[in-house]
Amino acid sequence: EALRHQGQIVGRLGMLTNGTMEQSRHAHFLAQQQRMLITLAVGAVLTSALIAFLLSRYLLRPARILARVRMQLQNDVLIHV
Repeated sequence: EALRHQGQIVGRLGMLTNGTMEQSRHAHFLAQQQRMLITLAVGAVLTSALIAFLLSRYLLRPARILARVRMQLQNDVLIHV
């Protein structure tokens, strides 16, 4: 129904049925859940990437030391590690 003021339409008035209101609430809840799930997924990926990076540095440290010692032996310059 049109709302009129001084002969001009200034708005419209309508009612939502209970089903429409319920669907709107469900849609809002699902959108909120989807945003939260995406946020958690991005956080999990970033956290796992950080852990993988730190773990790889920790695990590769002995290999880097061995490579450095091998190069020093190859050049006959052994510096105590």
